[in-house]
Amino acid sequence: MHGLILGCFCLGFGLVLAVTDRLTSKDMAARALEDRQNSLSQVIPATIHDNDPVEDSVVLKDAGNREIKSGLEFFAANKTALMAVK
Repeated sequence: MHGLILGCFCLGFGLVLAVTDRLTSKDMAARALEDRQNSLSQVIPATIHDNDPVEDSVVLKDAGNREIKSGLEFFAANKTALMAVK
């Protein structure tokens, strides 16, 4: 009997967590994008590049074959680029 009560309790809280995650995932993704933009703007001022480094990104693979997303900054005046790896 106690096992059944514990199982129902765990199932109920599991459902609450799943619904909460589903409801907040878009907001969390938007905050993560905003946070990345703010972090990059602190390091590289917007006045020296002419693109959106968050949108203009590439995926690289390291020696362990893990994917790394990096932003590219294009400098119009110099025709050069800087890659910021996170």
